[in-house]
Amino acid sequence: MHGNDQLSLAVRVRYSNHCYSLEHYGQQEPEGSHFVTDGARSRLFCPIRHEHSLSLPGLFKEMCEKPTNPVALTAEANWSIYRMQIASPMFEGEKYWIFFRVKPLTVQRGTKIIDLYVESAYPRATPVVVFRRLPFGKLIAETAMTMK
Repeated sequence: MHGNDQLSLAVRVRYSNHCYSLEHYGQQEPEGSHFVTDGARSRLFCPIRHEHSLSLPGLFKEMCEKPTNPVALTAEANWSIYRMQIASPMFEGEKYWIFFRVKPLTVQRGTKIIDLYVESAYPRATPVVVFRRLPFGKLIAETAMTMK
């Protein structure tokens, strides 16, 4: 973009069931548990992840309204991540990590539409290796610039 060029963007946000479920190892279902089916795989519903995930729509709305929030790209260069403190209970030393991808989707009536897919979001204590940090808005703009 040069000078006063304006870029018309929209961001479509989608969520994986990994935001509110856990991988289940084993053949027996724990008593009182609920399962979420993701294609051929079943995952165990997690009330803690679910509680945390309720803040995700508001968070991404805020990030679109205030695009200076920092995000990072993982060392594998295929995930963007956002780390935050949230009010929901977590173990000491944990932060809430959100793993998402952004991809160009389509152009409709001059508006470039970006697909933001949240693959997972959960508390963890160990940091993620990143290779680049940038504002959320720059990540979205760079993605949009790849579109014709």
